[in-house]
Amino acid sequence: MKKTVLFSIMLLSFHVTVFAQTAFDSYKAKRDSAFQAFEKKRQTAYDSYNAKRDSAFAAYIENRWQTYLKVPGVSLPQSPKSLTKNTIVIPKINADENPDVAIIDALSNEGISQEQSVKIALEIIDSLGIDAIREGQVIGIASELTNPAKPVVVTYKVDSIETVALLQAKDNRYVYTESREKVKEIFTTYKGTVGDPISRNILPTLNAMANGTAKQGTPFSALVKKDGTGTDKIVAIDYNGVKVFSFSEGRSSALNVFYTSNGAAVIKSKYRFPLSGAYRKTSGFGIRIDPFTKQRKVHNGIDYAGMPSGSSVYTVADGEVTESAFDRLNGNYVVVKHRDGLTSYYLHLKENGIRKGTNVAAGQVIGKVGSTGRSNGPHLHLGIKKNNEWQNPEKILGTIGAPQLSGDRLQTFNTQVKEYSALFSL
Repeated sequence: MKKTVLFSIMLLSFHVTVFAQTAFDSYKAKRDSAFQAFEKKRQTAYDSYNAKRDSAFAAYIENRWQTYLKVPGVSLPQSPKSLTKNTIVIPKINADENPDVAIIDALSNEGISQEQSVKIALEIIDSLGIDAIREGQVIGIASELTNPAKPVVVTYKVDSIETVALLQAKDNRYVYTESREKVKEIFTTYKGTVGDPISRNILPTLNAMANGTAKQGTPFSALVKKDGTGTDKIVAIDYNGVKVFSFSEGRSSALNVFYTSNGAAVIKSKYRFPLSGAYRKTSGFGIRIDPFTKQRKVHNGIDYAGMPSGSSVYTVADGEVTESAFDRLNGNYVVVKHRDGLTSYYLHLKENGIRKGTNVAAGQVIGKVGSTGRSNGPHLHLGIKKNNEWQNPEKILGTIGAPQLSGDRLQTFNTQVKEYSALFSL
């Protein structure tokens, strides 16, 4: 009897196991089939998107070709018919990497060789600046049909400026020539309250306008500039009847604070930017493509270019000059030790304008922009150490603003204030 019961239990267990395995196999087959169907549908949609995107760029090239032909010093066919047209989309830019790495990845994914991709990316960055490169940004490329790996036309939009750049192979590098055309800007007024998502981006300014802490729920208005690049910029704020305005010196500006109508900074900063006027940031802190070795390498500072050789370089804060010298790598350089435990480094100077042991004040001239040492053009390398460790200068300097705009800056600012005020009153 016991044997019969035990046998029955074992037989039942076997049938249950077989049933369970059959059910699992059936579920797995359905799951795999559903996943394959989803992947096929996703790939079809992606292919369709790519085709539409490339087709749109091809049509765009056709319509804009006459503009390309007007770019000085460049020889192009009279028609774009002999070119292939496609676009690249900038992938995710890792926090510890420079955008040139993302451009190279995107170019490589389009079948362009690593060597060509590096050359192209470095030329784009050198002309455009890394702040203009954003995740999801679309860059158009037109290539010769006979040599798809040799781009001829590159287009992009940044800060309401549409740029047509032409890259031509010469002396083992690409010569970069461009023309720019302003894109229509759209201004909108945003009405919100302190504590909402938009207010968090300007909370330090709102707090300063409130002479302490802006009260939650207090209404404010903001004038927002939309330029079609996917990045909206707040250019004016109205809080409790008081208006403040941003100030732009061009496509790139170190001044990131708001100013009252008479040009006084709303937030006072103890730091100064080492340059004045327009510039472009050509290499950031972190991993980048070394312009000499063409390899990935950590960059312990920020490179700024776009200003004429001989432009003044200013110390970022009060301190004492501990080095003012020359070496083959850094060229002419100055090192300043600051009272807050920071040390700042200014490299590749045309000339050192100060001696070792000199006490300096924030904003004091310490040298001139140059291209000495291991450099491929006039620029300033700014490095900052804290506790003998390299730091990202942007994070250290934080909010930067001239305490009071004056001279040409104030004149330009007054013009911008009139424009923004008129738009704010609409």
